Amino acid sequence: QLNCSALLSTSGSATSLAKIIQMVQPNLLFLILTTLVIAVHSEPTNVLISITPSSPTTSFTVFLNQVVDIQLETCFECGNEWMLQSSPKANLFKAQEKGVIVPEAGLGSQRYTFTAQGKGKATLTFIYRPMGTKGSADAIARVIVHVNLVDPQTRKLQSPTPTRVLTTAQITVPARSPSPTPAPAPPQIVLTSSSPSSSIKASVSETLAIAFESCGTCGYQWVQLDSTPAFLVPLSGLTGVYTAPILPAGYTGGSGQQLFSYSPLAPGTAAVTFAYGRPWTPGVYDAQVIVSIAVTP
Repeated sequence: QLNCSALLSTSGSATSLAKIIQMVQPNLLFLILTTLVIAVHSEPTNVLISITPSSPTTSFTVFLNQVVDIQLETCFECGNEWMLQSSPKANLFKAQEKGVIVPEAGLGSQRYTFTAQGKGKATLTFIYRPMGTKGSADAIARVIVHVNLVDPQTRKLQSPTPTRVLTTAQITVPARSPSPTPAPAPPQIVLTSSSPSSSIKASVSETLAIAFESCGTCGYQWVQLDSTPAFLVPLSGLTGVYTAPILPAGYTGGSGQQLFSYSPLAPGTAAVTFAYGRPWTPGVYDAQVIVSIAVTP
């Protein structure tokens, strides 16, 4: 404090003015130093941390009572989502909201919100995976976030009022892999008892199939009348493989399908006759169809 009595007792002389300055100077110095100390220990009220695509593992520091938003870019149109695979202890870093969807045009995002409850270190692991899958076996991407929770006593926080730390995970969502080009279906034709003569072509590397509509419950079946050409290997016998129709419960009858399939050995051409009739009336047929088969190299 200033010595007021000393100030009052001084005269207007230069000597007295010098004494006043000597008494005031230490107080001015104290005031300046105090202001500097307060400025040095002030903490920012907001922190923005970004995670770049080249840094799948990241870390940041938060203080007691701070709220942290971790926002993860998500391609909902691709059918993917983020999941928090591992959580820290709630007494350190407590989850408030998990996976809140923030829709946007095209790519949206998911937000996870936490509150810093104590001091120490916490680790969060996020995985990016197709919706509806379980566990991490189908994970497309993985992000690990390390959080350093600072002791507020050593950091001398000015106010316990919670502030928000926004951590935006700017992770490039892996582009959808182009769907593999499906292998071409093997050559196949489907015929009926009323079909005219037909033809089918295949390469040596392809299996070819000839299917006939057949009413097995009526006692009818297709049979291959001609022997199999030498450049073909039969995979289904002279009467093919019969598949019964799928009918509602309680219904019977209906037409199924007989399939004759062959594996080519070499290029060649041939005509094969198929007949439709009842096995107990050999030589009597309701229909015959001739199929021309051509195998190319």
